[in-house]
This record gives sequence, structure tokens and C-alpha cells, in this order.
Amino acid sequence: MKYYFISDDVFFLAGMQEVISQNLEIYSQYYFMHSQSSGFNFKTGDVVVLAVNETSLKRFFIHYPELFHCRLIIMLEIPVMTMFSPCFPWLLPKNITVGRFVDIIQKAGTQRLCQGKVSRQIIEIFNYLGDGWSLDDLSKHTQLPIKYLSQIKRDVYREYGLTQCNSAGILICRDVLRMKTVI
Repeated sequence: MKYYFISDDVFFLAGMQEVISQNLEIYSQYYFMHSQSSGFNFKTGDVVVLAVNETSLKRFFIHYPELFHCRLIIMLEIPVMTMFSPCFPWLLPKNITVGRFVDIIQKAGTQRLCQGKVSRQIIEIFNYLGDGWSLDDLSKHTQLPIKYLSQIKRDVYREYGLTQCNSAGILICRDVLRMKTVI
């Protein structure tokens, strides 16, 4: 198993190299990405830490097909409560402490790999929300009660630790939900 660290922030990567070399004995590779690129050779079960700030670049990597079979950890600049769902991806705040980050990386390497499942309805709801629809407009369009739609949004936010998040959480949820198996 390999550990990959991908970021559009060269200083973040330099810090990661230092943290990993001082705290863990793992095989790791570091990639500075400022544009969409392919050619990665991820294998099933690899741990991939994605710390990309630029939205379209982050979305490109989240939808990179080989990542669907990796232990993906996405680091974000938005408020995230660290949650360990049984399935990847995991979301972490970029301001996490070094000790906590090292613990999480070790845990990720031993965690069983699973993709998770999501209903087509939830994917569609987050697609609409990601396109800027309000819950009120979505309720009228789908003929689903606003309370039901709001509950779905809250449940997904809670699953990923985004309960203190704003509209940026909608885009993250939309993208990570697409990594799951649709039932």
C-alpha cells in the first residue's frame, strides 16, 4: 500500500513531507497539482490525501476513476468535524493538529475499504442543490416536502461532519456522494 499526498499548495506538501518523515515509516509520494493531470497509478487500497483548494481541480480529482477504489481523505478549508464513517472518503479540516492527522493516516491504512451506498434520489437532490436550487424551488419541482428535503440535507451533512458548514458543503457532498454505489 502506498500513500499519496496531492495538493495545489506547495507549502502544504512541504509540511506534509516533514510531518510524515518525522512520524511515520510509510512509502509516500507527493504531487503538486495546479492543473488537471492524469497518469497516476493508484492501486486498490492505497491511501490518497487530497488537499486541493481550487474547486474545479478538486472536483476533477474526486471523480478520478482510480480513486473510487482508494482510501480517500479530502482535506478542506471549511469547518469539518472529523467523522469516521465506515466507508471512504473521509473529510478532514486543514487546520487539524499534527498528532491527530498522524493518527488518522495510520487508521486509514488499516480501515477496511468500502465504497458506501446512496439512493438515486439523494444524488439528484444534491445535484439540484449544487446547481443553486433553493429547497423551496426543489420542493415545488419534485413535489417532496421541504421538511423532508431539509432532513436529507442535514443527514448527509452530519454523515460527513459538515454540520457547521455553508453552501460549500453542498458542493462537497454532491461530489463525494457520486463516489458511492447508487442503489
